[in-house]
Amino acid sequence: MNEAKEKFISEVFSAERRRYGADQGALLRTWERNLGDDQEKIRRLMTRVLKKKLSDENILSYLKRLNFQGCGFAAATNIIFERFAGRAAEFGWRYGINYYDEQGRVNLNELLLTFYHAENNWRHIPLTSVQFKFLYPGVRAGDLRVNIQVFTKKHGEEITGRWLWSGSDLQTRQELVSGKLVTLTCYLNQMHLIAPGNASYKTVDSRFHTVTLTGYDEDREAFVVSSWGNKYFLPKLPPIVSLFSY
Repeated sequence: MNEAKEKFISEVFSAERRRYGADQGALLRTWERNLGDDQEKIRRLMTRVLKKKLSDENILSYLKRLNFQGCGFAAATNIIFERFAGRAAEFGWRYGINYYDEQGRVNLNELLLTFYHAENNWRHIPLTSVQFKFLYPGVRAGDLRVNIQVFTKKHGEEITGRWLWSGSDLQTRQELVSGKLVTLTCYLNQMHLIAPGNASYKTVDSRFHTVTLTGYDEDREAFVVSSWGNKYFLPKLPPIVSLFSY
């Protein structure tokens, strides 16, 4: 693993809870918590990204949709930051977004919101209007791999994913050992994610959910997962999944 990759892992996946990769629910929680000037910061962020000032009611509605629909967009955010590890200045001029936020942490929320707004399935639907794009971002998000490719190509450095044989634990482990990240989308069946803890573990059941695989823990014999900004372990890949390596 090269130096840039090590730097990325320590920054983007910096804690087991709430900072282990992008979290599609982070902005909604911050808005609803309403501490200090949090809501005003989100108002400015939304205006900057959407190029339009929204009412507080519409901001809340938008963030709820992001929270509900945004798992694949969170995974994409992780992929893009991985590519620019150690290249913060270049990331800034390519995407028009600071690599770090005001607190000096990787600026996950702004890129996630930007990607979510820009890359939904509106372009794949004939005669879809810009109004539809604004009202229903991400409702039919299309293929995550294509969205990443299209979005990053617009910003001058195209990122393409490589399809892995569905359900192949060995091939997926090989990709992770080589320093790649892998997106996993689970369909029609439950994915059991085990949360780290001192003496107890929590199981999360998910359907139609996309996560980022960041590594493989040999001691636990489980994949390491980023989901909702938290760290989990996945002992076995579900039988019906889509896997792409980046």
